[in-house]
Amino acid sequence: MENVDLQTKVGNQITQQILDELVCWCLAKSDYERFSFVVDGLVVLPLSLVGIAGNTLSVIVLHQDTSVNYATTLLLSAIAVVDNVYLLSCLFYQTGKAICYQTDLMLSLRSIYPQVVL
Repeated sequence: MENVDLQTKVGNQITQQILDELVCWCLAKSDYERFSFVVDGLVVLPLSLVGIAGNTLSVIVLHQDTSVNYATTLLLSAIAVVDNVYLLSCLFYQTGKAICYQTDLMLSLRSIYPQVVL
């Protein structure tokens, strides 16, 4: 019983530390930097993943359904594939941009590849 209480207290302390650091980070950043991080880092990721999954499922279903005209299946599949490519590029570009501007992880890459702009 004491072990469970200790684990709960430690978990609550860690959670509180994370929340405190998040509040300090939010106070230190400008409104644009916070908005950019939320949109580029937290909104784009789940939307892109759901979009990629939906497009992939639509391609699978379209190719299994033989009652639809072949040209229609081909065009809808092409749209889904192109949309997947776009979602993947947005996913990598915008999350990379959020990492680049919010952390120092990308500074070494900028010095090596100055022509790459995120």
